[in-house]
Amino acid sequence: MSALAAIVRPLPPLVARRPRLAAGRARAAPRRHEFTPSREEFQAAIEYARQAAEEVCEASEKAVECALMWEVVEELSAAAADARPEALDPIDVFCDDDPSAVECRSYDV
Repeated sequence: MSALAAIVRPLPPLVARRPRLAAGRARAAPRRHEFTPSREEFQAAIEYARQAAEEVCEASEKAVECALMWEVVEELSAAAADARPEALDPIDVFCDDDPSAVECRSYDV
C-alpha cells in the first residue's frame, strides 16, 4: 500500500464523499447546494487535508502524490470560499428598511 493510500483512506466524510453509480447507469447531474458544511467543518477538513499532505510529502519520494494531496487542500479551500454568503450591498439594506426613499425609486423608461 502506498503512502498516499494509507493517508487518503481515513479522510473525513466531507473529503471522501463521492457519488456511487450502479453498473450500467448514467451519471445524473449533480445537485447544487444539497449539502453545505459549516465553517467549522470546512476548517477541520482543510486542516486534516493539510496535515495529510505534509505527511505524504515528507514520507513519499513521488512528487505526484504530494501534488495530489495539495490539490485536495486547494479544492477544499476553494469550496469553503465559495460557500461563504455574499455580502449585501448597503443600498439594498437601506432600501429594505425604507423602500419609499428617493434613492430606492425605480422608473420605467
